[in-house]
Amino acid sequence: MKKITKFFAVMLLASVALTSCGGKKSDAKKLADLACKAIKLGAKGDVSSDEYKKNEKEGKELSEKLKEKYKDDKEFDSLLAEEFKNCK
Repeated sequence: MKKITKFFAVMLLASVALTSCGGKKSDAKKLADLACKAIKLGAKGDVSSDEYKKNEKEGKELSEKLKEKYKDDKEFDSLLAEEFKNCK
C-alpha cells in the first residue's frame, strides 16, 4: 500500500507543476489513466506484480516528461482533475 501511495503522490505532485504547448487533454488522460491503474492494482494487492512495476515505471517516466513540458498551467491542472473524476 505504501508503494501505491508513493506512486500516486508522485503522479499528483507532477501534475501540480505542469504546463502545455498542446495536447493537454491527451497528456492529462494518460497521466490519470496510469494513476487509476496503479490504484486498482494496489487495491487488489498486486503491488509486487510485473504489471504494477511496469505501470509504476511508465508513470514515473511520464511524470518527469510532463514536468518539463508543463509548468504552472492551471488549465492542465483542471483537465487532470476532470480525468481523475473518471477514475473508477
